[in-house]
Amino acid sequence: MERQTKNRAATILKNAVSNYVRQVIQIATFVVLTPFIIAKVGTEDFGLWSLIQATIGLLGLMDLGFSASVVKYVAEARGQGDERRVGDLTATFFWLYIVIGVVTAVLTLGLLPFLQPVFRVPDQHIATARIVFLLIGLRSAQALPLGLFAGILVGYQRQTMSNITRTFGTLSYAVLAFWALSWKPTLEVLAWVSLGTGVAANVMSLAMCLKVAKGMSLALRRFKRALLREVSSFSIYFFLIQVSMLLATRIDTIITNAFLPLTAVALYTVAIRVAEKAGVLCRQLTNALTPLIAELKGAGEESNIRAVFRKGSMLSVAMATPMIVGLFWIAPQLLEVWMGEEFGEAATACRLLLAAAMIGIVHANAENVLSMTGHQRFLAFTSIGAQVFNITLTLILIRPMGINGVALATLISAAIFQSGMILRKTSQLHKIGVFDFYRSALWPSIPGALLMLVGFWSLERFLPPTSLLNIFVLELLVCLLFIPGFLLALGKADRQYFLSRARKIFGRKRPGPEGGTA
Repeated sequence: MERQTKNRAATILKNAVSNYVRQVIQIATFVVLTPFIIAKVGTEDFGLWSLIQATIGLLGLMDLGFSASVVKYVAEARGQGDERRVGDLTATFFWLYIVIGVVTAVLTLGLLPFLQPVFRVPDQHIATARIVFLLIGLRSAQALPLGLFAGILVGYQRQTMSNITRTFGTLSYAVLAFWALSWKPTLEVLAWVSLGTGVAANVMSLAMCLKVAKGMSLALRRFKRALLREVSSFSIYFFLIQVSMLLATRIDTIITNAFLPLTAVALYTVAIRVAEKAGVLCRQLTNALTPLIAELKGAGEESNIRAVFRKGSMLSVAMATPMIVGLFWIAPQLLEVWMGEEFGEAATACRLLLAAAMIGIVHANAENVLSMTGHQRFLAFTSIGAQVFNITLTLILIRPMGINGVALATLISAAIFQSGMILRKTSQLHKIGVFDFYRSALWPSIPGALLMLVGFWSLERFLPPTSLLNIFVLELLVCLLFIPGFLLALGKADRQYFLSRARKIFGRKRPGPEGGTA
């Protein structure tokens, strides 16, 4: 058991680090590529590109929740040591996704005639919109069967390999987009680049799966209807969660387009992308823990799930606070320096969305535990309720407040449903009081956050945020102030716990305090 504990800790660390590295590369690519695309195609065309991406994103619902089932059931089967079940699962998922991918491609073709009347695309953009819509739709269609292999790698806790393939896709997209748009600056060219690099990254995931996932099978004879019924009982609820997630990330853009001009869509897109990228980066420890929770559930290690819930939340908040606080403080200058003076109008919306992202990070591990331990039904209906509330509030606030009203609606719905329902449910199941959870998860990061605010106020006069380089250096210096604040606020027991895990990872034999394996 000691060997297994050590391996788990090392695997979590390796997976989490690779997650963060991948996200940093993606964010850096986003920071560099977005203004380049706008400069090449113009703000209005970028608004059209954002609208098409948001609309095609809704086709992600064709996944029907099975992507989460891949990770959960493959990880559980590995926790049970059942290699034959792994083969049956992967074959069943693969052929199911083949059918869904074909349906998605047909649906994309069927939607082409409705672009102009439904989305009010101007006449001069309709031909471009149809070509781009078709290519991005085909990208989504191929990602269903071929994207399975990234999920299998995660279920095998080989997230490092999955991250390598995704990073390859990101970098190849960036390089080819720079080259292609310099040659011919059109949205059609950008869409071709997106399709080609997406296929290449997924094929790379397949090659890695063939190398490491020894129990995997794609044989049609291994397709099991009984198994499909079993995983569907989980997937249907995760499908509802996917609906809520897509509503959160896509519908706001579509509503903005319905009430405001395309330039407002571009402003809101940049604001929400900043918050989304920050939120995604800060959730990487939580993502690394997802297959572990499923594996612990399969192995019947309930006490360790509780440890993952509490301590994983504390570390996730600590890793997120420097970035979220920094971006919140410097949002107006960042948007103006990065995207241009006109995008400074999106600063308030960006700050509201960053606050909503932080609320999501605080409660992300609670969602994780619920989804991987059999409470997906509660999580699904809660998530849907949150997004229905968000859409309703958005429709109320968008006319008087513009894009700031859209962002405020997102913040209010996140605060009410994450704290009032999701955390309360998880805390009851694992016998951790809500107040105790917040004290454990939030308190260690508060002194560091206060030191950061003092640092920003003090250093800005010496290092004004007038360039991306200055902003980066300022953010880095201020983030360093967070570390002593966090370490001083961390309790002795937690400090000993994390030190004991570090000793296990790096092979030191000194015994640490009792605790869970995570």
